[in-house]
Amino acid sequence: MNTKTLMVALIAVLAVFALGFTSASIDSSDVKVSIDGVELSLYGATNIDFAAFAGETVPVRVYLSSDNADSVLNDVEVEVKISSGLKDSSDSFFLGNVIEDGRTYRTGIMNVQIPSKLDELTENLYVTVTVTADGERPYVYSYPIFAQRNAYQLDVVSMDFDNSASAGDVVPVSVVIKNRGYEDSQDGFVIVTIPELGVSAKAYFGDLVAIEGCDMGCDDEDTVQKVLNIKIPAAAKDGVYDLIAKVYDADSVTTVKESIQVSASSATQVIAPIKSLNVRAGETKTFELILVNSADKVVVYELKTVSGSDLTVSAPSVVIVDAGSSKTVQVTVSVAEDAIKGAYPFTVEANGQSTVLTANVSGKEFSVSAIALTVVLVIVFVILLAVLIVLLTRKDKPAADEVETSYY
Repeated sequence: MNTKTLMVALIAVLAVFALGFTSASIDSSDVKVSIDGVELSLYGATNIDFAAFAGETVPVRVYLSSDNADSVLNDVEVEVKISSGLKDSSDSFFLGNVIEDGRTYRTGIMNVQIPSKLDELTENLYVTVTVTADGERPYVYSYPIFAQRNAYQLDVVSMDFDNSASAGDVVPVSVVIKNRGYEDSQDGFVIVTIPELGVSAKAYFGDLVAIEGCDMGCDDEDTVQKVLNIKIPAAAKDGVYDLIAKVYDADSVTTVKESIQVSASSATQVIAPIKSLNVRAGETKTFELILVNSADKVVVYELKTVSGSDLTVSAPSVVIVDAGSSKTVQVTVSVAEDAIKGAYPFTVEANGQSTVLTANVSGKEFSVSAIALTVVLVIVFVILLAVLIVLLTRKDKPAADEVETSYY
């Protein structure tokens, strides 16, 4: 057998082998779609069996089968998508190779979200299913579902703010709130917070009407804008933080999360010229702190003191320092009357910057009057003691005029 004949035979064998694994085509009878256990009908069906609320996340599962013997579906991937024309939500699942005829394969659960913004009270939406297999034209078909707006639903239309700030800054946050429910919203609130920094701001926006209940002249009464000022702590460190807006009333809660970049401030300093003073029990002394603001804007310092029970420390709670200037703050320390000798540290915090100062307590000092009184009492005690000794001595001595008489 020459080489040419061998090649022809080999090609024939490969062709037969390839035909045995020809990829099968996919049609609508091979695919079934269910949402939360409810099987969907193909587009064009008169009945729509599945209904959902706006903003709801629904679990979708696709079942794929083939009755074509000697068929192989290679690298099968299934994608599902829901779209309202405003925002799409999609998920996919890689099924792999489908090689057994007469079998039904199911995907894992794919989660897609019903759009939260519906123009009408109710709308017909479509779940679009795309099945792709290696070497085959994709199968694409739509399944209708029914969606309706929630009775109560507050929505954050926008949240605008400067997404970069420095420690100590006040950041205005503009929040636009809309009532997307078909019932009125009453007594609404909005809270803006940066949880990691422990700061927040809250505002009341009142009542918002539903679009369906809006008569002539109330076109804007379903939407409101609130501006909240949130202060970045002066001691905040460099980092990216979550900025969260929460709008709510008695029936609805909506939360939106954005990010803000914060830069630590290096333009302020807290200087203690003297960090340790000698003080006696019962005495009061004064320390000084110098607050330096080298920034190009006014800085408000918030001061806090932390000490033990033997010390009473006081300082101004708020100090305002102009741009490019400094201010000296008096910190007074009073020591308890019964404090024992030793070192007593305490802390003064200025915008989160901690300064440790120490009161070195010595024994309680006696006054001059107390010393004089002690001396007088000692002298009186000595005199009384001398008199007592004299009296005792005289009592033991016989009288001089006594004469002894003898009788015989």
